[in-house]
Amino acid sequence: MAGKKRDKERERAFYENGSKLHEELIATCNGRPIPIRSYSSEELERATNNFDRSRIFHTDGFSEWYNGSFEGRMISIKKYLRHRGDDIFTDIAVSAKMSTHNNVLKLIGCCLETQIPISVYESAANGSLFDRLKVTSDQREPLSWQSRLKIAREIAHAISYLHTAFSRPIVHRGIKSGNVFLDQNDVAKLTDFSLSISIPEGETHVEADSLIGT
Repeated sequence: MAGKKRDKERERAFYENGSKLHEELIATCNGRPIPIRSYSSEELERATNNFDRSRIFHTDGFSEWYNGSFEGRMISIKKYLRHRGDDIFTDIAVSAKMSTHNNVLKLIGCCLETQIPISVYESAANGSLFDRLKVTSDQREPLSWQSRLKIAREIAHAISYLHTAFSRPIVHRGIKSGNVFLDQNDVAKLTDFSLSISIPEGETHVEADSLIGT
């Protein structure tokens, strides 16, 4: 009986989350289909050894990031700690839209059958820029000024793309070192679009209900 109840809860979560994500994708991507792989909760549990705490490589109070492995590929898994309205669906939809840019952490898929969706991304092998900037002498070498300037340029490219590539420019509203990840080659990858808003076509700005973000 417990198994059947759990299956029903997963099915209900899948349809509720799927409906909200579908609406957000239509609004964000102008109705164009963007393929997002669907993962089961069991697949992500196996990928992270049951979300082993030792696999967490970054946390920000709103989410935990895990290193994982799936089908021989290293991945990064974002597990939200709590619902924040529709922010999670905005994050997934905009991430999917931006995934073609080299300086954005590529969204691979998500799990919708958990109460709070879980996102799956390409591997951020070298963690967050925030954590990397805190490195002490007994760990990895500090980032050189040349590397820091390169990362700044790469994030500027991603922000410029957000502002100019679409008919409705996107404002990130959360640009900070904790939302910049580094791959195995220290290429900067912008992430976390949960607070993003779009500027209506033909307008130069948008009014928000409250001042949030960074």
